[in-house]
Amino acid sequence: MDEPVSTVLVVGIGASAGGIDSLKEFFSEMPADSGLAFVVVQHLDPTHASHMAGLLARQTTMKVAEAQDESPIQANRIYTIPPNKFLSVRDGTLRLTEAVKRDGLRLPIDFFFRSLAQDQHEKAIAVLFSGSGSDGTLGIREIRGAGGLVIVQNPETAQFDSMIESAIATGLVDYVLPIRQIPGKLLQYVKQPRLDDRADVDQLDDVVSSILNLLVDQNKSDFRCYKRSTVQRRIERRMGLSQISDISDYYCFLCERPDEREKLSKDMLIGVTSFFRDAEAFENLREKVIVPLVQEKDNANPLRAWIAGCATGEEAYSVVMVLMEEMARARKNFSLQIFASDIDREALKCAREAIYSQSITADVSEERLARFFVKKDGAYQIDKRVREAVTFAEHNVITDPPFLRMDLISCRNLMIYIEPEVQRKVINLFAFALLPGRYLFLGKSDTTIEQSDPFEPVSRSWRIFQRRQLVAFPVGGLPIRTGIRPARFEEQHPIKLSDLNQQVLLKHFNASIVLINEAGEIAHFYGPTHKYLAHPYGDANLNLFEMIDAKHSLVLRLAVERAVRENGSVQLRLSELNREDGAEFVDVTIAPVVEPRSNKRLLAVIFEAAAAPPKSSPVSAQEAHTQDVDIVAQLEADNQRLKQDLQTAIESFQSTHEEFTAANEEVLAVNEELQSANEELETSKEELQSVNEELVTVNNQLNDKVEELNKTNDDLANFLNSSEVGTLFLDKGFSVRRFTPSATMLLNLIPSDVGRPVSHISNKFIDVDPIAIAATVLRNLTSFEKEVETSDGLWYMLRCMPYRTLGDVIDGVVFTFTEVTRLKRSEEAMMEARNYAESIIHTIRESLLVLDPQLKVLSANRAFYETFQVAPQVTENRLIYKLGERQWDIPRLRELLEEVLRSDRHFENFEVEHNFPAIGRKIMSLNARRIDDQQRASVRLILLAIDDVTEQRRAEEERKWKVSGHLPPVSPTTLTIYLTLSRVTLLFSKSPAPRTRRLGKLLVSSLSQPNGEQKSFISC
Repeated sequence: MDEPVSTVLVVGIGASAGGIDSLKEFFSEMPADSGLAFVVVQHLDPTHASHMAGLLARQTTMKVAEAQDESPIQANRIYTIPPNKFLSVRDGTLRLTEAVKRDGLRLPIDFFFRSLAQDQHEKAIAVLFSGSGSDGTLGIREIRGAGGLVIVQNPETAQFDSMIESAIATGLVDYVLPIRQIPGKLLQYVKQPRLDDRADVDQLDDVVSSILNLLVDQNKSDFRCYKRSTVQRRIERRMGLSQISDISDYYCFLCERPDEREKLSKDMLIGVTSFFRDAEAFENLREKVIVPLVQEKDNANPLRAWIAGCATGEEAYSVVMVLMEEMARARKNFSLQIFASDIDREALKCAREAIYSQSITADVSEERLARFFVKKDGAYQIDKRVREAVTFAEHNVITDPPFLRMDLISCRNLMIYIEPEVQRKVINLFAFALLPGRYLFLGKSDTTIEQSDPFEPVSRSWRIFQRRQLVAFPVGGLPIRTGIRPARFEEQHPIKLSDLNQQVLLKHFNASIVLINEAGEIAHFYGPTHKYLAHPYGDANLNLFEMIDAKHSLVLRLAVERAVRENGSVQLRLSELNREDGAEFVDVTIAPVVEPRSNKRLLAVIFEAAAAPPKSSPVSAQEAHTQDVDIVAQLEADNQRLKQDLQTAIESFQSTHEEFTAANEEVLAVNEELQSANEELETSKEELQSVNEELVTVNNQLNDKVEELNKTNDDLANFLNSSEVGTLFLDKGFSVRRFTPSATMLLNLIPSDVGRPVSHISNKFIDVDPIAIAATVLRNLTSFEKEVETSDGLWYMLRCMPYRTLGDVIDGVVFTFTEVTRLKRSEEAMMEARNYAESIIHTIRESLLVLDPQLKVLSANRAFYETFQVAPQVTENRLIYKLGERQWDIPRLRELLEEVLRSDRHFENFEVEHNFPAIGRKIMSLNARRIDDQQRASVRLILLAIDDVTEQRRAEEERKWKVSGHLPPVSPTTLTIYLTLSRVTLLFSKSPAPRTRRLGKLLVSSLSQPNGEQKSFISC
């Protein structure tokens, strides 16, 4: 079989009523890094949303989420089942399907456990917690059949234990533990090393062989024909459960522990089965096998079938149900002889009882449940007519002779566990057991029939085959039993006559005695009973009524019944009974006795020859005739008496029969009424049980919500009590709903004021009307905020906003009162300081700018506006780079300002020469320093001082030129005029050189006389 795609070990958890507390406790103990994935399957109300994911998320740090369709399973996560869905796993991926309801029941736990077994095989792990019903029982059968682990909560700690008890009753549960111990046991099991990881393969094979031989020698269980991989997985599982890591140590453990050998043998017996397993396979069987067989059979010949490896009988009964359905359709009435065999005695015992849990409703339709099952004590029992059609027998299909002349053999999912050569042997055995042209039904994972085998396919996909007409069987290939093992219905203990009633025996010390039970079966002979009884030939039949002369059998039977009925001795005389002595009459006494060891009631039948009449002298013919007449009369009298006894017995029998018939009819009528009432009660019980489970689940969720709400209320109460913010809650009618202790300092509130109109409550605020404010807020659905003063000179920030519920419904207003007296005083002091600072700044003749961290102008002094002849509205809140004609948009200036902000450095005497719009060309010297806001440490400002140094720089330049004797620097205006005139001279003069020299002289003279500059150029 293919291994699952996912390597994550998946733990399936089933829980129902009362399971929430169990789940909480389990996940609070389970480490979050276990490497396992957990899938929680519950019985949920299909009409309500589930809060399970949220409840479990508070118990663990693992991620908890509701399962989504086709979501891959990840380690260290918890997945919960959504309402009205069935959850399964395939290839390591979760799958969601619509929930299916059978006979009023939903069985999501069974559904998931089965899919888990099919996907994870021996890695599957099932855990079952508190719940009612039997959901999960069929699922754990699949888990154990696949070699997985099954753990259930100790029923003594569960709120509802029926689901757990149903699982334990299967005998397939590995651990029954308190919840706190389950996480540790899980981790121990999954950390157990696998046998495949062992290095020495030869040693492993030797030890495995020794273990199998040990089971044969001491437990009479031969699993040596099983595949080695199957055997290793079962041994590995038991080693994990026993916490033994070395297989040699486990072999020694087996030698010392008979109970462990029994458990290992039971693990080897893979009894996974269910009703109509693989529904499509059974439908193919019905169409291609059952229908032809039923149509072909006549009512005189029985239909014979053999279910090999029947386990607990579900498959055998499934075949019988399909046969009976087709017989009814075809109106056939032939008998069914169904033989079902297995080597598991416990499984056969369950099969004979034919009682199954309610979870079979997942596999059996409601029509079949009504037709072939009877409800019994909350479970389902197979109907008597179906049970009587099946004979269960302990039988080894490999070593025991087969059942012969079969029309159908079903052996499903057995071949996959045995070695290939043994499979070939079993195939030949089935062919030998089947009639020519009859059918073999295998499991979908079983071996494929080869061309050389004595079968031809009917349906390869569902493994249905038909025996060929001519088959050659290998010599010595079939098992033959060398002797007949007689059936022993009950072990017989030798009975000592000395232990019986001595008075009965002493009275008849010369008699022949037979001890019988009420049915006439002989337990012991005493004396020469052969004189009165005929010992049969051939098959032994030790029944007194069969061994005595036939003409006395009825009389003796009636006498025995009378002795039993009256519990006393009965005597009678029988004629012509003595075979040896020739005695004509024998006295028979029937006396009750008691066997002391078993306290069973027996009957002693005592035979004594009647006293012989005295010998007489020869008589005359007349006397002889008289004697003959007397004898005839005696015989006629005896005959008449016997006829009367017979008539009496017949009448008594008829009377008793009529009474029994009447009583039986009454019992049947009462039984039908009781059965009808019982079905109604069962239906009501199931409905109540289902409702109760849902109510318990909802109640647990509500309890959790109440607990959560209480915690929230506690948190809210502590928050309100510890808060220094006064808070007042009003309803729509402006009545007090709740308030905090801080609010009592502003409003004259006491606890009994809850429910009173707020207009009745006095307050300390000056010119504040709470009702008017609340009405405005409710009308506009906007918040209100205002600084208000109290009569004692304190200031508060009053806020009022609508009270909104979680459903976004307006249900009143909320007032909050935050004291801002210190803040108010600080603001006033700050305003005073600011006004003072501004008055100082405005007196400074230098231009000053205050820049924010984004280099926007926060404010400027009067000198700045006067110097640059600009207005505040085009200056404040604008970037310095965008002022005027962007005269301050200088990269180096930007770098310096950003460096001032970043490193708290300052710069001085950064000169900017520019032709400003209103004041002409000027040279400005810039100084900057960072200012940190003491109240807001993160706020950093820049103070930028701008000084006009134009005249100062010109005077300095003139002094330099005068000292040096050189020309002063040419102003741009003068130079421009000079160049223009030079171009004009060159254009209009044929001899430009003289005019150019003259122009140069004039320019030089004009530079030395600034006031005459224009005049010189005009004259030129």
